[in-house]
Amino acid sequence: MMPKETVQVKEIAPISSFEEFGVRLASMAPALNEETDPVAYFAPQIAQMEKFALGPFQWCIVDFANQELLEIGGMIEEFTGKPYTYWVGQPADKYVVELARPEHIPYWMGYIQFVYEYIL
Repeated sequence: MMPKETVQVKEIAPISSFEEFGVRLASMAPALNEETDPVAYFAPQIAQMEKFALGPFQWCIVDFANQELLEIGGMIEEFTGKPYTYWVGQPADKYVVELARPEHIPYWMGYIQFVYEYIL
């Protein structure tokens, strides 16, 4: 008989404001290496997205220290209804406010913090 596995579930706490979200992520963010091209750095991962996407997809490279969308791509116009030039260089909260339902935003921010902590 196989032993039972224990599954731990972590509840992700919502974050109540963009200010709190920005402070939390900025405090974790490493300094951006000005010599590194973020698109070149993430190119292998970006190239794989098309193979795994089951529908419209987009990707963002965010400078969490400054809360800025450094680069954005994929099917951004199909996904958001707005062109690349509208989004690139914008504050990350603008993207969220324009695309997310207001009641979902605190949970979305909690999820992003969880993922960012995991990646770091």
